[in-house]
Formats: sequence, C-alpha cells, structure tokens
Amino acid sequence: MTFEQLKKQLSEGKITQSEFEAKCKELGVDKDGNKLEPQLTDDIKAYINTLVQQASQSSADRVRTEYSLKLKALEEENKRLQEAQKNTMTDAEKQAFEFEQSKKEFEQKQAEFLKESRKFTATQILSKHGLLDDKLSFLPFVTGETEEEMTKNVELLKASIDKNIESKVQERFKTAGRDLGGSGDKGSSEDKQAEFGKKLAKNRQHEDTQSQKAMEHYFGEQ
Repeated sequence: MTFEQLKKQLSEGKITQSEFEAKCKELGVDKDGNKLEPQLTDDIKAYINTLVQQASQSSADRVRTEYSLKLKALEEENKRLQEAQKNTMTDAEKQAFEFEQSKKEFEQKQAEFLKESRKFTATQILSKHGLLDDKLSFLPFVTGETEEEMTKNVELLKASIDKNIESKVQERFKTAGRDLGGSGDKGSSEDKQAEFGKKLAKNRQHEDTQSQKAMEHYFGEQ
C-alpha cells in the first residue's frame, strides 16, 4: 500500500489517525509523507562505538608493531655494521671502539635514570603541595634539573592556582551575598559565606586525600 492510498483511507474514515500514522511508519514515512531517517537503538550505538574503539586500538597496535619491527631491524643492521667495522681494526682500535660504545651505553642509562629520578622528585613535591592527580597532569610543567628548581616551579604553579581559586571564591561570595540578601532568608550573608567557605575547605581536604592515594598507587606507601 502506498502513502497516497493511506491518505485516501484516512479521508474516507476507513482508518483512524493513529492507524494512519502507524502504517506510515511501516512504510518508512511520517504523516506528511516525508521519508523517515533510520533510528539507531542504544544497543546498536554501543556496538558501533565498540567497533570504532576496536578499530582505533587495532590501528594504534599496528603502528606500534611496525615501529618496533623497524627499530629492531635498524638495531640489528647497526650491530652488523659495527661488527664489520671491528673486523678491520687492530686490537688497540677494537679496545678504543668498545670503550666508546660502553661509554655511550653508560651515558644513555645515566640519562634515563636521571630522567626517572627527576620525575619521581617532582611527583613527591607535587604531592606535598596537594597538586598530584591520577594522571600526573602538572608533571610536565614543573620538572626541572634540580630539586630546588622543581620546588620553585611547584610553588609558582600552586600560587597561580590559589590566586585563581581565590578569585573564583570571591566571585561566588559576591554572587551568594546578592542572592541570599534578596531571598528573604533570615541568615546573614556573612554566615552563609562562612558556611560556603567550610564546604570549600572540606572539598580541598578531599582532593588532598585523593592526591595522597594517587601517590601511594604509583610509588607505594611513603
């Protein structure tokens, strides 16, 4: 049955309006004859999202695998060239070459150790100032060459954050004072602001607790 036939039946009183609309849906059109766009159910949407995530993950895994294989091939080629080079050297040249290689490896490991050491130190300082979160969001902004430099960076960061919070709190106080003043509430604006301040302090204490938990998660109990 076509849409025009349905309209005719409706006009002749052979079907009701609700029956007309139901049959229109069966035809894939609305009551005006416009084609309906297919509606996805929540299950289908969830399935599509899962497929997209799997595809993204597979793509990322493929890139990592290709990179690892290329890196391994380069390392093997470099090792082969070094062995070929050593075969043309005298004993003294071999010793000097091996010494330089050992020196490079030591310097590389030392640099990696220093990097991790600085990261750990910066994390401890962030935790001390209540700025450590699960994602280590502030770590890239405060890591430095020395503990003193990192401490200064964290203090500057905390001062900036505190200043921003103070500005927001003052703005909230002003807004709360105006709203409460015109609401007919018998409590004073100062009392309301004091209560609001207590809530902020409680929230900050909760955030500090979460920061400590994150620290224990990454590095164990201190």
